[in-house]
Amino acid sequence: MLDPQKNSVDDHSAHRRHPRHHLATPLNLWRRWGTGTMIPGIALEISLSGISVILPEELSLGEEVELLIQLPTGQLRMAAVVRNRTMFRYGFEFDLPTSAQQKLISDTCAALPLYSSPEQSDPVC
Repeated sequence: MLDPQKNSVDDHSAHRRHPRHHLATPLNLWRRWGTGTMIPGIALEISLSGISVILPEELSLGEEVELLIQLPTGQLRMAAVVRNRTMFRYGFEFDLPTSAQQKLISDTCAALPLYSSPEQSDPVC
Protein backbone atom coordinates (compact mmCIF):
# COMPACT_ATOMS: atom_id res chain seq x y z
CA MET A 1 0.00 0.00 0.00
CA LEU A 2 1.27 3.48 -0.83
CA ASP A 3 2.09 5.84 2.02
CA PRO A 4 0.72 9.33 1.22
CA GLN A 5 3.40 10.89 3.46
CA LYS A 6 6.20 9.64 1.20
CA ASN A 7 6.99 11.26 -2.11
CA SER A 8 8.55 9.64 -5.15
CA VAL A 9 11.90 11.44 -4.68
CA ASP A 10 12.33 9.94 -1.20
CA ASP A 11 11.28 6.52 -2.45
CA HIS A 12 13.69 6.72 -5.39
CA SER A 13 16.56 7.90 -3.16
CA ALA A 14 15.99 5.00 -0.79
CA HIS A 15 16.63 2.58 -3.67
CA ARG A 16 19.89 4.13 -4.87
CA ARG A 17 23.02 2.00 -4.80
CA HIS A 18 25.19 4.89 -3.60
CA PRO A 19 24.53 8.24 -1.91
CA ARG A 20 24.70 11.36 -4.06
CA HIS A 21 27.05 14.27 -3.35
CA HIS A 22 26.75 17.96 -4.30
CA LEU A 23 28.80 18.88 -7.36
CA ALA A 24 28.21 22.08 -9.30
CA THR A 25 30.82 22.26 -12.02
CA PRO A 26 30.96 22.54 -15.82
CA LEU A 27 31.68 19.51 -17.95
CA ASN A 28 31.89 18.56 -21.59
CA LEU A 29 30.52 15.44 -23.22
CA TRP A 30 30.64 13.87 -26.63
CA ARG A 31 28.14 11.50 -28.17
CA ARG A 32 29.72 8.18 -29.04
CA TRP A 33 27.72 7.96 -32.28
CA GLY A 34 26.84 10.54 -34.88
CA THR A 35 28.65 13.84 -35.24
CA GLY A 36 30.75 13.51 -32.10
CA THR A 37 30.37 17.23 -31.39
CA MET A 38 31.07 18.48 -27.89
CA ILE A 39 28.08 19.39 -25.72
CA PRO A 40 28.72 21.63 -22.70
CA GLY A 41 26.82 20.92 -19.49
CA ILE A 42 26.75 21.43 -15.74
CA ALA A 43 27.20 18.53 -13.36
CA LEU A 44 24.91 18.75 -10.32
CA GLU A 45 25.54 15.59 -8.32
CA ILE A 46 27.92 12.63 -8.33
CA SER A 47 27.90 9.18 -6.74
CA LEU A 48 30.17 6.16 -7.01
CA SER A 49 28.04 4.85 -9.87
CA GLY A 50 26.99 7.94 -11.81
CA ILE A 51 26.46 11.65 -12.26
CA SER A 52 23.55 14.01 -12.94
CA VAL A 53 23.98 16.74 -15.53
CA ILE A 54 22.01 19.62 -17.06
CA LEU A 55 22.42 19.68 -20.85
CA PRO A 56 21.14 22.04 -23.57
CA GLU A 57 20.54 19.19 -26.04
CA GLU A 58 18.34 16.13 -26.04
CA LEU A 59 19.88 12.68 -25.54
CA SER A 60 18.17 9.30 -25.70
CA LEU A 61 17.87 6.79 -22.89
CA GLY A 62 20.63 4.22 -23.31
CA GLU A 63 22.79 6.60 -25.35
CA GLU A 64 26.53 6.27 -24.74
CA VAL A 65 28.66 9.36 -24.20
CA GLU A 66 32.19 10.34 -23.23
CA LEU A 67 32.44 12.75 -20.26
CA LEU A 68 35.26 15.15 -19.41
CA ILE A 69 35.04 16.91 -16.05
CA GLN A 70 37.42 18.57 -13.65
CA LEU A 71 36.62 17.07 -10.23
CA PRO A 72 37.99 18.48 -6.97
CA THR A 73 40.45 15.58 -6.86
CA GLY A 74 41.49 15.54 -10.53
CA GLN A 75 40.31 15.38 -14.13
CA LEU A 76 37.96 12.55 -15.11
CA ARG A 77 37.42 11.36 -18.66
CA MET A 78 35.26 8.29 -19.10
CA ALA A 79 32.32 6.64 -20.80
CA ALA A 80 28.80 6.85 -19.39
CA VAL A 81 25.27 5.79 -20.38
CA VAL A 82 22.06 7.84 -20.12
CA ARG A 83 19.84 6.03 -17.57
CA ASN A 84 17.14 8.62 -16.87
CA ARG A 85 15.94 12.05 -17.89
CA THR A 86 13.71 14.78 -16.50
CA MET A 87 13.44 17.76 -18.85
CA PHE A 88 17.08 18.81 -19.46
CA ARG A 89 18.47 16.97 -16.41
CA TYR A 90 20.10 13.65 -17.23
CA GLY A 91 21.24 10.80 -15.02
CA PHE A 92 24.32 8.98 -16.33
CA GLU A 93 25.74 5.68 -15.13
CA PHE A 94 29.50 5.38 -15.35
CA ASP A 95 30.41 2.65 -17.85
CA LEU A 96 33.09 0.22 -16.66
CA PRO A 97 35.34 2.62 -14.72
CA THR A 98 38.96 1.59 -14.34
CA SER A 99 40.37 1.26 -10.82
CA ALA A 100 42.07 4.67 -11.23
CA GLN A 101 38.80 6.28 -12.35
CA GLN A 102 36.90 4.60 -9.50
CA LYS A 103 39.46 5.91 -6.97
CA LEU A 104 39.15 9.44 -8.38
CA ILE A 105 35.34 9.26 -8.11
CA SER A 106 35.51 7.75 -4.61
CA ASP A 107 37.96 10.41 -3.39
CA THR A 108 35.73 13.12 -4.89
CA CYS A 109 32.59 11.77 -3.20
CA ALA A 110 34.43 11.59 0.14
CA ALA A 111 35.42 15.27 -0.22
CA LEU A 112 31.93 16.56 -1.09
CA PRO A 113 28.83 17.08 1.08
CA LEU A 114 25.89 14.71 0.74
CA TYR A 115 23.08 15.86 -1.53
CA SER A 116 19.58 16.28 -0.15
CA SER A 117 16.83 17.36 -2.50
CA PRO A 118 14.57 20.29 -1.60
CA GLU A 119 11.71 17.81 -1.17
CA GLN A 120 13.69 15.94 1.51
CA SER A 121 14.53 19.06 3.54
CA ASP A 122 11.12 20.76 3.36
CA PRO A 123 8.35 19.59 5.68
CA VAL A 124 5.34 17.99 4.03
CA CYS A 125 2.50 20.50 3.90
